[in-house]
Amino acid sequence: MGVEPYLLASSLLGVLAQRLIRQLCPVCKEARVEEDGTMHYHPVGCDRCGQSGYVGRRGVYELLLIDDTIRPLIHRNASDAEIFEASRAQGMRMLREDGDRWFEVGVTSLEEVMRVTGGD
Repeated sequence: MGVEPYLLASSLLGVLAQRLIRQLCPVCKEARVEEDGTMHYHPVGCDRCGQSGYVGRRGVYELLLIDDTIRPLIHRNASDAEIFEASRAQGMRMLREDGDRWFEVGVTSLEEVMRVTGGD
């Protein structure tokens, strides 16, 4: 962006990434027992959801807070990898991890989490 690192480090408070995932239809979602013994929900489709298996959306987020650990890294123009490593050490949750929590409680499907967060 052409901003000097010292200006960015002193003025930035945080960086937020956001995606919307589709919520499973509460009327027709189907519970299945997976090979590992866990139960997960999958989309089916009904008149209420227009045969899509989904109704409504929910946000998944990734928030990097600029604190006294991250700020000096930005100031000295550290690599993305260094900033990422420091942010993970501070407890930053990735988009995929935030999506996984909605999958685990049956709000969305694994396929939807993978579609929205890159599928790796």
